[in-house]
Amino acid sequence: MRHEDFIQRLTLEYPHTAKNNDVERFIVPTLIAPRVIDFPLTWLKSAGKVAALFHNEIRESRFSETQIASLAPPVAKPKTSSVLMSYDYHVDFSKVPSGELRLIEINTNASMSLLLDVLNCQLGVDRCLKDDFMDDFEAALGEPLQGKRAVIIDEKPESQKLFVEFLMYKELFESRGASCRIVDRTNLVFENGELRLKEDPAFGAIDLVYNRLTDFYFEQPESSALRQATEYGKVAITPHPYDYRTLADKSRMVEWSRPNGFERYGLSAENADILRACLIRTREVSEWDPDELWKERKHLIFKPKTSHAGKGVYRGSSISRGAFQGVIESGGLAQDFVPAPTIKLGEAEFKYDLRFFAFKDRIHVACARLYQGQMTNATTPGGGVAAIRWR
Repeated sequence: MRHEDFIQRLTLEYPHTAKNNDVERFIVPTLIAPRVIDFPLTWLKSAGKVAALFHNEIRESRFSETQIASLAPPVAKPKTSSVLMSYDYHVDFSKVPSGELRLIEINTNASMSLLLDVLNCQLGVDRCLKDDFMDDFEAALGEPLQGKRAVIIDEKPESQKLFVEFLMYKELFESRGASCRIVDRTNLVFENGELRLKEDPAFGAIDLVYNRLTDFYFEQPESSALRQATEYGKVAITPHPYDYRTLADKSRMVEWSRPNGFERYGLSAENADILRACLIRTREVSEWDPDELWKERKHLIFKPKTSHAGKGVYRGSSISRGAFQGVIESGGLAQDFVPAPTIKLGEAEFKYDLRFFAFKDRIHVACARLYQGQMTNATTPGGGVAAIRWR
């Protein structure tokens, strides 16, 4: 598939976005892979089972609601689950020749959903899902979007790498009859029980916030209006800090990696074993003697507790003494190293990981992210987000 074909399909699906913006400026050729990849259907079924267990048995457990949600800063359980979460995996071939999914992390504000949807529609490997995504937002709101006020928020949204996806979601919100703005979080104010726009008060009280921030608990001063709105509980905010706390906070990975880490949620032995088999063991570096940790480093990946998009992540086999000391001092995490699998496409070899987009206990769609080098970077010729055909 040519890059021009992808842009043409995006223009067809999102005419308002394309008419008013130079979408080619936002979408570099290396962001979207030009081919479809065949993967085993068993992987999709496995990911679906895991997503259902994490949502229904972990997120919905009494233990999460009373014990996990009460950790600092405490977060109350919202009326519904967050939209556009993702479960990200490496495939491990070391023990099972057909491959086992190993969970890298759970994300509450996963990107690339609409660009993947355009890709799937263009290649004919899946039906268009944009209406399903909007149905999820209406479920989060608890009523139709018609006549409602929605905002898409981030820190300096126009400067974000995937700002085009904000524009696409804005077009979808408006197609459902909602008024929508893309705003910086500092443009929000919470007054008299209502979340409003500081610079556009005539917009009115906001009903729905599509949250793309990485200030996951709204702890920074710039997020104070969102924090107040979350505590008040009248505004639908999605993704919500509750889902980050109970599923995506890397502290959960540490706790789940401990003996009986899943059983305390009330899971059966069978279901606990299913989740344990896919989990990549994660521990706090403070649990190690530094000298022993240095000796074991080649078998580990080091991450900050609040990392996202691969920031601050080090491969243990190549970490410098200085960076290692920084991880120790900052109280980071050590995760068992499960290497990204590789795939040969034409003359090139790529590493890849898998991202499954989910709402509640249901997988919507999945993609492979192809890259070369240490981390996903969306700069590899022939790489980027790839469509999957399940066989």
